[in-house]
Amino acid sequence: FWKRRWKWVLGGGVVVAVALVLLGARLASTEPTIPTSTVIRGTFQNLLRLRGEVKARRSIVLNAPMRAGQLMIIKMEPDGTSVKKGDVIVQFDSSKLEQTLSDDKSALATAEAQIQQSAAQAQLTDQKDVTDLMTARDNLQSAQLDASKSSILSVIDGKEAEIKVSDAQLALKQAEEKLKTDRAAAVADLADQKEKRDKAAFDVKRDETALAQMALRAPMNGVVTVLTHWTPNGPHPYRLGDQVWPGAAIAELPDLSTLYFKARADEIDRSRLKIGQQAHVRVDALPGKEFTCDVKQISTLASLDFSASWPFPRNFEVEVSFHHENAGLRPGMSATAQVAVGQITGAIQVPTQAVFQKNGHAVAYVQRGSKFEAQAIEVGQRGEGMVVVTAGLQPGETVAMKDPTTKE
Repeated sequence: FWKRRWKWVLGGGVVVAVALVLLGARLASTEPTIPTSTVIRGTFQNLLRLRGEVKARRSIVLNAPMRAGQLMIIKMEPDGTSVKKGDVIVQFDSSKLEQTLSDDKSALATAEAQIQQSAAQAQLTDQKDVTDLMTARDNLQSAQLDASKSSILSVIDGKEAEIKVSDAQLALKQAEEKLKTDRAAAVADLADQKEKRDKAAFDVKRDETALAQMALRAPMNGVVTVLTHWTPNGPHPYRLGDQVWPGAAIAELPDLSTLYFKARADEIDRSRLKIGQQAHVRVDALPGKEFTCDVKQISTLASLDFSASWPFPRNFEVEVSFHHENAGLRPGMSATAQVAVGQITGAIQVPTQAVFQKNGHAVAYVQRGSKFEAQAIEVGQRGEGMVVVTAGLQPGETVAMKDPTTKE
């Protein structure tokens, strides 16, 4: 009996031990895991984060011709294409303009032919008028000669001779007036024909100029930036087949050597910024790349930031210059700059997530064995993800990155 009872007791103890182990494991598995970080000592970089975009100080906008009517794009270099000076970037449909040029050239040729014809006709008329004038003069001289013989002629013949002189004088006067009138008419007609010719030549030159403008060429080496325009579906970049209004801005050719980063800083951060401070710029469209730059210019007066929501804040414009030209950069790219506005050597630091506010005071939860104890701390400067602790923590201590007193 006692042997059997001893076996039962031993078996029951084993069962209880196994149950306790399983219960402990279950409790351990349900206990929340608190992420931690180690307090470090080192150089603290006080970084100011600015959000902005890449811009170009020098850029040339290519516009559609003003006097070409409705235009349609039939050829265009894609956005980001590298071009050289003189390369065609945008080509418009010029078939209608070519037909107009052909018609105006025909009108010009007709006007030139009309001038030659009018000049020839005027010359023939002038020669005939001169001949008639010479004949009238000869007739007058002959009549005057006959009239001079009146002393030896009868009265009747003398009167007839005088009448002939009068008729000859009248005919001479008429010939002179006709020559004068025809010459004046020829000059006026020739001037009118030349005016038509000049107008036709102007139309041809205008058409040729407009035809040359149907191809937008690169005025310098650069990279094409296709601009957007409003469509029924919202803003959209120009593309083949689009109708373009005269004078519309189609593309932009920025000078990549003049690119810079532009952002806006709050009034609080303005006092921390200085010309020449180093900045590291990261462009959203170029992941993995970081550009070392310098603060080039800071506006002295605050201005309204209309890109923000209402009410529009007042802040300061900040320009950061790139040290070297980079072919991957384009105007309009969004970017972030981290400006080193100061540093502290030998500073005790913890991540921003390790600092909590309790009853109006900053605390950190320091790990003591398997528990976390609240420790009052004094916080100095704050940076990008790190906080300087001036009192309350020592390097090497482990602090909680999550409030252990908060129940989920």
